[in-house]
Amino acid sequence: MGKSKTYSYIIDGLSTNNGEKIKRALQNISDIKSITINVHSGTVDIISVKDLETEVKYACAMAGTSFRIRIDKKRGLFS
Repeated sequence: MGKSKTYSYIIDGLSTNNGEKIKRALQNISDIKSITINVHSGTVDIISVKDLETEVKYACAMAGTSFRIRIDKKRGLFS
């Protein structure tokens, strides 16, 4: 098993209700160690062994939000 990293994603239309839906959808993935939803900045932070962008996109679709972009905090850029 590899080292865990933090992956951050910007989500359009993120609210407390649909943020909980996203969190519940992602909690079943065994690679995820932690999920943090920040409604004020519209971000979802995931601590995981690998990037789960596709899974986050599916969770957003189920919650009725729009996935915008993954943030590369190390480079300070969007990726």
